[in-house]
Parts: sequence; structure tokens; C-alpha cells
Amino acid sequence: MSAMNWLAKPPVPLSLVNEVLFSIIHFDELTSTNDYIKNNYRLLPDVSLIRADYQSAGRGQFSRNWESNRGQNLLVSLLLKTGINDLSVHSYEEQVRNSLISLLDFYGVNAHIKLPNDIFVGDRKISGILIETKQIAGVYEYLIIGIGLNVGQTEFPDYLNATSIALQSPLKIYLEDVFNKFISMLEVNLAPLLTKTP
Repeated sequence: MSAMNWLAKPPVPLSLVNEVLFSIIHFDELTSTNDYIKNNYRLLPDVSLIRADYQSAGRGQFSRNWESNRGQNLLVSLLLKTGINDLSVHSYEEQVRNSLISLLDFYGVNAHIKLPNDIFVGDRKISGILIETKQIAGVYEYLIIGIGLNVGQTEFPDYLNATSIALQSPLKIYLEDVFNKFISMLEVNLAPLLTKTP
């Protein structure tokens, strides 16, 4: 079986977990977590979080490639379908950024936001957020917030000018611990917004 044929088959999740707020679906590989949601959003529960160990066609802002080694970094997308409007899009975006900054602070990484949606340590990028929405007749069908966070990767091509938690933190870094901590912070920061949803 060729790799092309394998990739053409519908991806099979490694796990599906229902957290307090999120339905988390974890895949070994996707083209991109945002694209998976866009292709399947009608079938996915509201407040789904899609995670992949590797993206074969990951994207950042302005259709730039998002490059990440397999199984070393955090690659997730959050789907929101209910109560989305122009104001809530910005509120969700802000709380996701805040969650990432708090996460990095927890690991001793002094990061800052570079608007609109990048997070840097000094002059090196450690995380990016990709916001995508769809409207029909002025009504939001979905809000997708894609998140890439460099966690365990320690070597990057020079042209990426990137860094990671592992390169910046004095602590021992485990990807699953980072993911679980991020989910906990997201739950705290998003819960007030979700409880306002009609």
C-alpha cells in the first residue's frame, strides 16, 4: 500500500476523550487539524478539540507553512459552533492567547504576543494561532482556532527563526504534561465564555 493511498483514507483517531468542556479527538497524522474540522464540522460536537502528532500540510497565518517534527510539538484546533459572533470571536481568540502565555509562564518561559496571533520568546517564534470562520447569510457556522506550540523540538531550520519550550525552560519537558496543562488552562479561561453561550 502506497503512502499516498494510506493518506487518502479517512484518518482513524488514536483516542477520543470527553473532558469537562472539550471532546478531544487525537490523530497520529492529518493534513492539518484546521482542515479536518472544516471538512467534518457538521459531524463534530461543539467545543471539539482535534489533536495531531503530525501535520503533512500544516498552515499558519497568510497560508504560510507550519513545520513541526512528528510527535514533538502541540498541534491542536478548537471547534466552536454555538453563539459565535464578531465579539465572541475576538474574546475566544484573546483567551486562547492568554492560555498560551500562562502555559509558557508556568514552564518558566518569558514570552510575549506579537499581534495579531504569534507568540515570541525574544525574537524567536514559539507559537502561532490560526483563526478561521465560516458564515452563511451573515450567521457563523463555526469558529476554528488552530494552535501550534513548539514543545520538545530542539532543532529548527535557520529560516524559521523558531524556539521551543524545551530550549527555553529550565524544567524537564514532557509533551503529554504540556498538553494536559494547556487543556486545564483553556478550561479555566474559556468556561466563562462558554457559559454565556445561549
